[in-house]
Parts: sequence; C-alpha cells; structure tokens
Amino acid sequence: MTALKPLRNFGIIAHVDAGKTTLSERVLFLTGAIHKKGEVHDGAARTDSHAIEKRKGITIQSAAVTCQWRDAVLQLIDTPGHVDFGVEVERALRVLDGAVVVLDGVAGVEPQTESVWRRADGHALPRIVFVNKLDRQGADLWRCVREVEGRFGARAAVLAVPWLNDDGGLVGVVDVISGRAFGPGDATLGGVPARVVDDVVRRRAVLVELVSSYDDELLGQALAGAIGDDVLTASVRRATLARAIVPVLCGAAYKDVGVSALLDAVVAYLPDARSRGAASDALSGLAFKVVYDDFGAMTLVRLFSGSLSRGDVYETAKTKGSARVGRLVRVFVDDLTEIESASAGEIVGLVGTALPLGDTLGPVGAVRALEAVRVDAPVVAVAIEEEGASQERGRLSKALAKLTATDPSLVVDVDQDTGQTLLRGQGELHLEVAVERLRSDFGVAVRAGRPQVAYQETVRQPASATTVHKKQGGGPGQYAKVSVRLVPLGRGDGVRVVDVTRGGAVPASFAQAFERGARAGLLRGTGLGPVTDVDVTLEDGATHAQDSSELAFAIAGEKAIAELLAQSPTLALEPYVTLTVTTPSGSVGDVVGDLARRRATVLGQEAGAGDVVVVRARAPVAELFGYATDLRGRTKGRATVAQAADGMDVVPERVALALRER
Repeated sequence: MTALKPLRNFGIIAHVDAGKTTLSERVLFLTGAIHKKGEVHDGAARTDSHAIEKRKGITIQSAAVTCQWRDAVLQLIDTPGHVDFGVEVERALRVLDGAVVVLDGVAGVEPQTESVWRRADGHALPRIVFVNKLDRQGADLWRCVREVEGRFGARAAVLAVPWLNDDGGLVGVVDVISGRAFGPGDATLGGVPARVVDDVVRRRAVLVELVSSYDDELLGQALAGAIGDDVLTASVRRATLARAIVPVLCGAAYKDVGVSALLDAVVAYLPDARSRGAASDALSGLAFKVVYDDFGAMTLVRLFSGSLSRGDVYETAKTKGSARVGRLVRVFVDDLTEIESASAGEIVGLVGTALPLGDTLGPVGAVRALEAVRVDAPVVAVAIEEEGASQERGRLSKALAKLTATDPSLVVDVDQDTGQTLLRGQGELHLEVAVERLRSDFGVAVRAGRPQVAYQETVRQPASATTVHKKQGGGPGQYAKVSVRLVPLGRGDGVRVVDVTRGGAVPASFAQAFERGARAGLLRGTGLGPVTDVDVTLEDGATHAQDSSELAFAIAGEKAIAELLAQSPTLALEPYVTLTVTTPSGSVGDVVGDLARRRATVLGQEAGAGDVVVVRARAPVAELFGYATDLRGRTKGRATVAQAADGMDVVPERVALALRER
C-alpha cells in the first residue's frame, strides 16, 4: 500500500436488512476487488464468509477488506446489523475514522439505526448517509432525510437526488454539486429531464446556504458570486469533518445505482486515516479482534501511529510482554496476503498471535495504553454441557476460551448453586450462533438449555465496613485489614474501584489485589446476578510485616463486599429493549394489549405506508422470549418486529421477590 495514496478507513453500519452487505459487495465489484457479484440471498456474498452467515443470510461477524477507488485506498469493514452482535459494530467503530450509515428507503430510520448512530456519536465519527432501495415501491428519500434530522438532530446535506422515470422507476442518481448523472455501475448518463435538472439546481442552492452557515470561506465566495464545484466540495468536506453536517446520498445497491457516487463521497468527505498519526511517530496500535482458523490465531490491529515490520519487537500494555512480529498480513475477509511492513492508518493481521481486545502495541519500555473497546454487559444466558463419551469430554473449556476471545461480548461463568457452565450473551440469536460455532468452528458437541435473562443488581444506599482477614496455621499466615465504602452510581455507570489510602497504609500491589477481590465479590453479588453501577472506595487499611500478601488482600476485598451487600439492600436490574412493531391497523389493539401483558410501555404509534401502524414500545427482555413467533401467529403472519438494546432498569418488586424465591 503506497503511502502516497489517500487512505480512508470506514465502516458500513445499519439496521438489519437495510442492504449493508449488498452495498459492500457492489463496492468490491465496482472497485475491481472481486470479479463476480455474490448475493446475500444465495449465500454467496464475499464478506459473509462464515457458513452460519451463508445459511442464515445475515452478517454475524465484521469483515475487513481493502480496495482502491480513483486515487485512494479504501479499508472497509462490513458490520452486522442485528442488535445481538453490537460488539462487532463497537470494535469496528473504535478503529475506523468514519462511517456510512445505510437506510432502507422504505423503512427509513429503524431501531438498530438509532443504536449504531449513537455508537458512532460515542466515537465522534464523521459519517455519510446512504438511502438505499430507492427502486422499491414506497421508498422516499425525503422522508428518510426528515427522519435523520428529526431523530438524530443532524443537519442533512443532500448531495444526490434520484432520477425517476414517468412510471416512478429508478433510472439513476444526479450529483447535486456537479450535475452529473450516474446510472448502474459507474456509467455517466445524459439526457437528464428538465424536471430533474431544476430539482438539482434548487438542491445545490439549498446546499450552499446550509454549508455557508458553518463555513465563512464559502459564505464569502457566495456573496462574491458563483461558487465553483471544487470550492463547494472542499467546504462540504470541512463541515463533514467537523460533524456540522451529514452528507446524504442515495441509490439502489442491488441494481448498482448510486454506488460510484457514494465512493466518490467517501474519498471526498471522510477523514484521511493517516491524519491521526504519522509513520515517523512511535508505534501505537490497538488490537481489536482475534480470529481462529485451522492454523491457529490471528490478531487484527489498527496502527494509529508509527510503523510495524516483520521481525520488529513490540510490547503490549495489558499483557505486559514483548513479542516479535512473525507473519504480517493484509486481510481480505478470510484471505491473507503477506506484507513486509505497514504504517499509520493501516489495519493488519498478526498471524500466530492472540492479544486481548483493546490491548495496545507500542515500543518496548515505552508502550502507552490507548482507550479500550466498550463491551455491553450480557442480557441472556444458557446452560451448556458437553455431549459424548467420557473420553471425548474436556474440550469444552478450551473451546469456550477461544470463542470468548473472538467474541468478548460472550461471558462464561459457573452457577454457584448448580455447578452448571453458563454462557451469557446479547440475545437469543447471539447464543444460538455461539452454540453453533462451538460445534462447527471448534468441533465440540454441546447441549444447551433454554435461554434465561442475565439479571444484575445494584445497591440502594451507601454502606461502610472494616474487614479483617486473618489466618494462622502451621505455615505462613495471612493478614489484611481494609476499610471500604460502597456508594451507588447512576444507571449504566458500571463498577468503579478507587484507592484513596494515604501514607502507604496499603501498598499499591496489595491495593490492586484488593480490587481484584472486590470485583470478584461484586460479580458474585447476592445470588441474583453481578452488582453494577457502584463505587467501591478503599479508604484505609493495615498490613502485617510477615503475614500480609496479595492473596490476603484479595480475600479481604471479596469478604468486604459480602459484608457491604449484607448491609445495603440491593435492587434487581433487568435488560430492556425498544421494540418497533409494524402491524396491520386492524391488529393494533391486540398487539398493544399483548405488549401490556408483557410489562411493556408503549411509547407511541404512527401511521406507516398503506394500511399499517408502527407501534414503538419499551419492554423487558424477560417477557420477550418467543415474541416474534407469537406476534406472527397473533396477526396471521402480517406483523413484524425489530428491536434495539435499551439498557437496564429496576425489576418491579413483585417480580424481584419471585425471582429471589426461585
């Protein structure tokens, strides 16, 4: 990859079925990276390489590809759209510099669109909106634009408009800045009807007015007279990078319409990946994904600065070890190309290496940790056990270790009462796929129980305790004394452990051991689920010259948490989702009544296209197992439902009481 070419790192994100993978496939074909277009419905899309993806027709793993367009190199990651695979979106956005948000031109902004938009906001990413499927009946670019502005508070800058024939069929798209019309592929069309030309002229004037409000340079040009295309393009780029506006393009990926205009926009308006760090700076790379194949492990790394070559020695911030680069590769989905070196901005694979998510690579002795990747807490769990004869057993733990390394939103623990191994994840589909991967990817025959909700707890009020752990016997003793305060935090704040001891009352290594023990105690909770949204402060402590150790302080930390939880009554928390139910108008009453029985809160209703009503509601995950199937039966197959994660909330007292009695 030549350092002279501009480099764009971007992800394609959207609600499930908006057409992300089809768009990715067209990008690869148009750029010459592949020579045959594969279709999702045929299980032949290049970026959906896993057998489960081909069979289910959905993306479950983010796929990285590299291609070239015009004079730029594009590093593209196609991400899943289903809510259960949010970690794939999150870690992709953490290492990318921009995003293309795909909307279904008929459905508009859907629940998972809102979720991925918020994730992109969290990483301050400039983005482009591509309104897809404008060849479908009921598609409406302008309704989608209004929803982007209304739902997200964004200023939509429309850069392309559809060219429809007299029958409403999609002929192509017309660039608002240049006036060029694009048909399927990269074909330039002529003979644009006067009505479309007039619309383009009006839209260009609107664009100039919008961007001028953010760009004094363009405002000066506008006041002086005509504005050149290059000047307007540069101004749109500045406003996009500042996240003052969101460029909107449109087309129909399945029919190859509007894809070339979108690629031009990616090059023109999204950031240059090399602007975040120079190749001449010290090495700084973030490990964001581990994959396993028949030959072992590989870690994907985004280089934020510096360079990395085969044979280089690097150090990692989390694992605190140094290693030498063996095989360095560029990744194209599941194909690997050996390279000698890579520099700032590039995404590469380290073959034979399995680094934890969010670990930082840097110079030996001078590595500086980068911000880690946020992973959502699990919301459901299944009990799993290995099948087969006794001589075939024992492989499950190794397979689970590899599975959770590849997907850190999966968590494995053991039920303290039953001794069962529990696999926790983001939803029913997530766990179904995880169990399938244990069988197909890792060759372990497993049996899974029914999904159960992953409850959590939090405390209602502050509590303080002084705990002494003392053990004496024939050998070395154990002694640790800790004074601890537990305080509730806001919903979604997680767990924070702070050491405020003074004067060396608790040495740093012992304080770190205390934190490990405290977190273990919070993970155990009072039996309903892990404790979250709390602040644990180590206020004071004492040691013994011979008997104090890291083990003693870890045990003291765990015991202190148990004492504090006994003092402070806990609240049970359960995961919620936002539902969008599209139903025939005649079934609205039945649907709303059923939602009420499931402890859902209806947030609103609005008329959809034709004789349908869109019902938005917020509901606890515990009440929704099998809901999609039940909804289809209730409406004779005519209603559909989509959902997006919506955090944790307090379990009603009567429900919590029943859970604790159980």
